[in-house]
Amino acid sequence: MVGFAFDDRSERAQLILVGAVAIAFIVLGLAVVFNTVLYTENVASTGAASEPRDAQLLNKEIEIGVKRLTERVNAKGRFVSNSTAYTALTQNVSWYSTNMTEVIGAASPKVVSFGVKSTSADVTYGARIRDDDDSNFEGPGATDTKNWSLMTSSSGDAIVRDFDMTVNRLSLASANQKEAFHIVWRDPDTNDNHVVWVYRNSNDNVALRTVNNTANPTTDFSSPECELVGSESEEKVVFNFSDGSVQGYDDCDSQLGPWARIGNETPRQVEFYRADNVTGNYSLAMNSPGNLNADLSDPDIASSDPYVTADVWEFEVAVRYESGETSFTEKYYVEVYNRSR
Repeated sequence: MVGFAFDDRSERAQLILVGAVAIAFIVLGLAVVFNTVLYTENVASTGAASEPRDAQLLNKEIEIGVKRLTERVNAKGRFVSNSTAYTALTQNVSWYSTNMTEVIGAASPKVVSFGVKSTSADVTYGARIRDDDDSNFEGPGATDTKNWSLMTSSSGDAIVRDFDMTVNRLSLASANQKEAFHIVWRDPDTNDNHVVWVYRNSNDNVALRTVNNTANPTTDFSSPECELVGSESEEKVVFNFSDGSVQGYDDCDSQLGPWARIGNETPRQVEFYRADNVTGNYSLAMNSPGNLNADLSDPDIASSDPYVTADVWEFEVAVRYESGETSFTEKYYVEVYNRSR
């Protein structure tokens, strides 16, 4: 039988081997602990450094949400005064704050609350002109109601935004410059006038023509026709002049596109011509109530159409955050119809 002989040198070698393995495990354990400490410190410092960025992102999200909310409140509210518009604004922003903070939860930095900081006197108000009884678009007053100015811009500050219009197709006249309904954006100081003609063509489709930079906006019918193909089967067609589009159609976007810029940035005098040859609804906001047609009435007057309501344009919001044991407040102004921010 073959055997193995152990001596003192063999035992010392085994002890050395066991000791080396033990030391290796100890070094490995120390390395893991050290790396864990470094990783934890790095994560902690990154989280702290990201809080200002997170607050900026939350501010932007809140601003956009408040803008969209205020637009809807303006459009649906039909406020008879600035004070009623302010009450609706503060209530809706408060409800939005409650829901928003519940959704965000315990994120860091934590949004505690936000709300309207401005008093009613500090809010910038505009006005909204409406016609929502599905009748024709004729104006108020005793004079030429089928050709009328919704507002003037003699002081150079009448800016139109959020302009939506729904027309009943069968109410439109044919392609005749003397009969067709048209909207004029007039510059009172130059010939930089623009016009959109809306009518029914020979195919019974809704069609339009846009003429830019014309000295004769009420008679210039020279531009090519753009046809909304397939609209002959529609009862109504919806225009959005703020972004230059027709709901459900993109045939005429290239013609209507410039109106988004004209309507949002340039002071204009808005006029309707042959408003007796169209029925439906429209709503548009403007920033200067002093430039309104003086014959427009308040919505609480019986059988008043078109009429004017109060509209919120700009106000200050305060957002309160908590981070650890500290809290801080961010304040900024919300320009409701400003799409450049």
